[in-house]
Amino acid sequence: MIAAALLLAPLLLQQVPAPYATELELVTGERVELSADQLTYDREAKVITVRGHALLETERATLHADQIAYDEQAQRAVARGHVLLAMGLMAAVADEIAIDVRSLEATIEGGLFMQKRNVDPAALRRAETPEALRALGETALTLKGRRIQRLGPSRFAVDDLAFTPCDCKADEPSWRIQAARADVELGERVTLTWPVVYVHGVPVLPLPWAYVPLSDRRTGLLVPRAGATYLSGVELAQPLFVTLGPSADLTLAPGYFFGGSDPLLGVQGPRLSAELRWVPSDHSSGRAHLGALYDLRWPGLRFEGAFRHEEDLGRGFGLRADLSAVSDGDYIKDLTADVLLRETQYFRSTAVLSHRGEDHYAGLEVTLRQDTRWGYSLFDPGAGPNVLQRLPALSYALLDRPVWGPLSFSFAAEYSRVAPFLGRTGDEGTDGSFDPAAPDLDGSQGDRAFQSGEREARDRLDLRPRLAALIRAGDVARISPYLAYRQDVYFGEITRQLTQRGYPMAGVAVDTQLSRTFASGTLRHTITPSVELRSVPVVTGAPPGRYDELDASVPQVGLLQVVAELDQRLLSRRQGQVAELARLSLAQGYDVLERRPGDTSALAAVHAGWLGADATARYSFAERRLTQLAAAVSLDDGQGHRAGARYERLLIDGSERLRRGADALVGPPPDPGTQDRAELLTAGAAYRFPFGLTVGYDAIISPNQPAGARPLDPLTQQALSASYSPSCECWRVDLSLSLTHRTTDDRWLPGWGLHLTLGRFGTSGI
Repeated sequence: MIAAALLLAPLLLQQVPAPYATELELVTGERVELSADQLTYDREAKVITVRGHALLETERATLHADQIAYDEQAQRAVARGHVLLAMGLMAAVADEIAIDVRSLEATIEGGLFMQKRNVDPAALRRAETPEALRALGETALTLKGRRIQRLGPSRFAVDDLAFTPCDCKADEPSWRIQAARADVELGERVTLTWPVVYVHGVPVLPLPWAYVPLSDRRTGLLVPRAGATYLSGVELAQPLFVTLGPSADLTLAPGYFFGGSDPLLGVQGPRLSAELRWVPSDHSSGRAHLGALYDLRWPGLRFEGAFRHEEDLGRGFGLRADLSAVSDGDYIKDLTADVLLRETQYFRSTAVLSHRGEDHYAGLEVTLRQDTRWGYSLFDPGAGPNVLQRLPALSYALLDRPVWGPLSFSFAAEYSRVAPFLGRTGDEGTDGSFDPAAPDLDGSQGDRAFQSGEREARDRLDLRPRLAALIRAGDVARISPYLAYRQDVYFGEITRQLTQRGYPMAGVAVDTQLSRTFASGTLRHTITPSVELRSVPVVTGAPPGRYDELDASVPQVGLLQVVAELDQRLLSRRQGQVAELARLSLAQGYDVLERRPGDTSALAAVHAGWLGADATARYSFAERRLTQLAAAVSLDDGQGHRAGARYERLLIDGSERLRRGADALVGPPPDPGTQDRAELLTAGAAYRFPFGLTVGYDAIISPNQPAGARPLDPLTQQALSASYSPSCECWRVDLSLSLTHRTTDDRWLPGWGLHLTLGRFGTSGI
C-alpha cells in the first residue's frame, strides 16, 4: 500500500533533519506526496510526521502546515500550525485541520473557510501564505467557526458559525451572520439555528431560524419584508421563493396591512402577492403577477394583476401579450403615496400575433383599456364609463419594393373595430364627455343606452397605397418625392351608417449634408438642411367623430405645408463605437392655405462626459402660444455623484395630449380650445463620500394652480435619502425621509423608510 515502506522501516521514531520528501500510493491509485524539513516515522502506529514547511499534496488537494501527521492505515492527515488547505476553488486557513485523504472530508478547528471564484485552482494550490491565499480571485463565501466539519464534496456542518456570502475582506468582513449551528451546502444553501446579523459588529437582525440560498435559483424563505405609509400603515410580508424546474420560478409573499391613521383612506387587511416567471427557451419568456387584498375598509376583495409574454414562434411569426388591470379605480390611490403613480388614469392591455417577412408585415391586435379616473369597480361593467376598445385590429403592410428605376411601391391596410367590451355605446352622454362630478341634465350619462352625441361602436377600414422615389443629384442633394392616397370607410354598428373619407397626399423632400472630421477622424460634425412640401389638395367625406389620431390627422379643407429644418450633429467615434455628443435641430413650418407660419420647433441636446442636457420647444402661431416646453440637465459621474432637473409643460390638463393616439379612446375627446396646461418640475442631487455614504434630495414641483382654486403650495413632494455601503458593496443600508402634499386638505404627510440589504441574503426594513 505504501511504496516507500521499505525505506521508512528503519526509521522507527527516528528524525531525519535534512529536507525530506516521499511519495505514497493509495488503494484508489491516487498518489500522495509528503515533504518537509524533518520527518519522523512511527512503525508500530504507521504514522508519518513531517515538520517545518510541511506539505501534503494529492491530485485534488494541497495542505501546508508547520506539522502534518499522516496515518497510513486510516489514510488520514492531521495538520497543525499555520494550516493552509486548497481543494479546487475551496480554500481554508486554520489552526488545525484533520482531513481524510481519500474522501477529502475535513474537520477545521479555529479556522476560516473560503469559497473562491474567478481564479485558477492551480494558483490556489501554489499559495504558501494566508495573505496570498486571501488575495487570489474573489471570495464568494467566507466561513468561520469553532469547528467546521466537511460532510461531503460541498457540504459542511459548522459550530459557532460566522459567515459572509460575498467578496468582503476574508479576515475582517464588514458584516457577518453568526449562528450556534449551521448546515452549509456550497452553491446551494445555508440553514442556520438562532442566527444574528451583525454589521460592523452591531447586531441588527436576530432570528430563530433562517434559510439563506447561496445560488440564484434555490427554493426557500427570503428575508421578511416590512413597509409603512400613511395610507396602509405598517405592512409585513414573508416571501417564499419556489424553483419550478430549470426555467421557471415562483415567489409567494403573504402579508398584512395594519391600516393608516385616516379611516377614510388607504387599505387594511391580509394580502397575498404572487409572481411567476418563466423562460422555457431563448425564444420565449414571460412573467405574471397577482396581488390579492381583502380590504377590511372597503370591505371586499381587491386585486392587481399583470401578465407579459413574448415568444418567437419561428418562420417570422411572433406573439406578444402585455396585460394589466386593477379591481377598481381607487386601488392605486389607496395603495401608494407616490404623487406621480397616484395620477395613473388608465391601464392598457395589448395582445399581438404578427408575422414579419422580408417585404411585408401582418398582425392581429387586441387592445383593452381600463379607465381608473373615477374609482369604478372592474367587477361592475354596468357602472362607470363604457370605454372603447380595439376589438380587434387587423393590419397588413407591404414594405417598399422596387417598381422601376428609383421608384418604389408600398401598401398598408388596417381593419379595426372600436367598441366597448360590453355593449355598443361609449355612454358619455349627449354632451360627449363622461364626468360623474358634472351635472347630467338629461340623465343620458352612463345609462347604457345610445343617444346622439355619444360614440358608438364603429368599424373602420383604412387603405393607403404609396409611390415613392429616391433621386440623388450627384453628391449634392437627395430628392425624395412621394404620392399616396388614404381611403377610410366607416360603419356605425348602431346607426348602421356607412360613411367614408378619402384624400390624396403628395410631397417632396430635398436634403443635403455637409460634414467635416476633426481630431484624426475621431470627431465628425454634420449639417443637414432639408425642405419638405406636404400637400393634401382635397378631402372627400368626413369621419363620424374623432376617435383617434387618424380621424383628426387632416383638416377637412385639406392642407399645403412647407417645413424647413436644419439639423446639426457632433459625433464621436472611438473603438468602433459612434456616440452623439451634441445636436441642434430647428424646424419651421408654413401653412400656405392659411398664409401664416406653422409650428416652430427646436431641439437641443448635449452629452459630454458627466454632462447631459436636452431641451425641446414648440410654438404654435395659429394659437399664438407655446404648446410644448421640456428641458432637462444632469450631471452624473457614475460613481454616485449626481445632480439634475427636468421641466415639462404641456397644453391640455393631465396626460390628455399624450394620450392623443390610440389611447385617446379613454376619456373625453380632446378640446383644442382649452387653455389648461400641465406643468411639472422635478429636481434632485446626490453626493457619495469617499467612505461609502451617499446622501440625496429629490423634489416634485407643480408650478401651475387650478383655475379658480385657492392657492396651494407648488412643492408637491420632497424626499431626503441617505445610503451607506462599503467598497465591496456586499451590503447597503438605506434611509429615506419624505413629505407629500395632500391637496384635499392642504396637509403635509410625513413618511420614512429604513432598509438593510445584504448580499445573497435579501432586504429587510420598514
